[in-house]
Amino acid sequence: MAMQACVRVPQYLSWNGHSHTFRMAVPRDLKDALGKREIKKSLPGCSARAAKALCRRLGILLSDLWFQMRSGAIFENLDYSELVENVLVDAVNGRNISGTGLVQNPGTNPLEEPKEEEYSNEIAFLIARIFQENHINLKSNSVTFGALCARFGQILSMGNTTGEISRMSYMEGDPEKEKIEEDEGTRLDVLLEEYEQEKMRLGNWTEKTRRSNMPMISQFIEIIEMLGNPFVEDLNKESVRQFRQDIMKLPKNFNKMPRYRNKSIKEILVMEIPEKDLMEPQTLRNRFNKINSFLIWIKNQGYAIPDNIFNILTLKRTKSPRQEREVFTPEDLGKLFRNEEFQALERERPERYWVPLVALYSGARLEEICQLELQDIRKVGDVWCFDINDRGDKAVKTDAGKRLVPLHPQLIVLGFLEYWETMKRGGEKRLFPNLKKTPSTNYSHHLSKWFTRYRKECLVGVEKGEKKAFHSFRHTFLLACKESGMPHEMAAQIVGHETSHKDMTYGRYGDRYSLGAVYGKMVKIRIEIR
Repeated sequence: MAMQACVRVPQYLSWNGHSHTFRMAVPRDLKDALGKREIKKSLPGCSARAAKALCRRLGILLSDLWFQMRSGAIFENLDYSELVENVLVDAVNGRNISGTGLVQNPGTNPLEEPKEEEYSNEIAFLIARIFQENHINLKSNSVTFGALCARFGQILSMGNTTGEISRMSYMEGDPEKEKIEEDEGTRLDVLLEEYEQEKMRLGNWTEKTRRSNMPMISQFIEIIEMLGNPFVEDLNKESVRQFRQDIMKLPKNFNKMPRYRNKSIKEILVMEIPEKDLMEPQTLRNRFNKINSFLIWIKNQGYAIPDNIFNILTLKRTKSPRQEREVFTPEDLGKLFRNEEFQALERERPERYWVPLVALYSGARLEEICQLELQDIRKVGDVWCFDINDRGDKAVKTDAGKRLVPLHPQLIVLGFLEYWETMKRGGEKRLFPNLKKTPSTNYSHHLSKWFTRYRKECLVGVEKGEKKAFHSFRHTFLLACKESGMPHEMAAQIVGHETSHKDMTYGRYGDRYSLGAVYGKMVKIRIEIR
């Protein structure tokens, strides 16, 4: 009579952003003997394919070791933890595996993708152990056993190490259904890898977004695992509340600060951290939002996430966004723009001269300005404008970010169009050719750092409690729009904000103001530089 058995093969491979790691949960009945709930082994220098193959091999070896520990084949006075470490080291280095009854093929490089025959003996040995452990009577020299081993090896060679393997029929044995191996749960880091792949595949994330979000969520998982909860099924309000308490004790950018750089999170958490080193509320709020998005995604995949954990990762605003990043006063603008050093930049480093001025008189974001091409400055009818778009390697924050912004008359008075003509005659493609984009940095990266230094040299935003940065140009422009009497929806259109201020009367007949109407209001904006 046929028996249906469902075998779950856990995914042992994880990625921490720098290297691959083998991770395998210790069975519940062996945790006391090993003194740990999880086995971890770093696999430096491994490609993803080689790491996956090696993790399959290590999973088989340790599964056999668990059987021998249960059956008493290993002496009780041995240090089990040390034995496991020796098995891992020997396997990674390609040596014979001592203490398990399993031997790797001589001359095999464990970091290369093995052929099926290279671990067929290990598969047969593991299946025989599983059958014996579950009292299934099937001879190892039978046709059924051979077919089962071949099928199991075929599935492993295809890399099917997640989810459940198709149900397999055994022609002999107990007719009752049994589950041969039960996974302890779904690892958070495995789900994060799936989350990342989906976001990138669907275009929800850019490469910059990925580099920004992944470390935040990975750090959440690292701290949760420190609390002993590596599986999504273990998430609860107590562990998330403890994470919140821990993250608020960590310094900002601690991987870059010499005092904390080479220390683990555990070591940092017991240190006395000066208040000036701690993360700002907005930084924490942003981090919590990214983590909550990940947890909501997990819940939408059908996992049981308690609803009460989402409220834990929130941080109420004590100030409005405008207060958190202040506007530049006329005195500030005078310090920034009315000095010989800044005037010299028009010839020496024109991008440092024009980018702040364009930001002040358009409200555009820093990256939107730095990525402009010469063809993005054009005349539409009688109005010169910036065409802010996401063509080529350019990007906008939202769909509302794709827009036409009239040139403020003051930019034309200052000579912006003459500069544009000079770049055209020089055969340039980009408006600011000195600004370069790399795989790890945007066009605005170096200019942003320069402006921070320059602003401080001008003694702008250096007083305690002041929150002034390049983005303050945007807030300054919006304040000028408001003071000029510009409608809220028009100001939102100019700066690329999404707006919900629509109703049946206006929304039905078009969402955007005409360029002429916008320019008519734009000329009334006055921004004083003392």
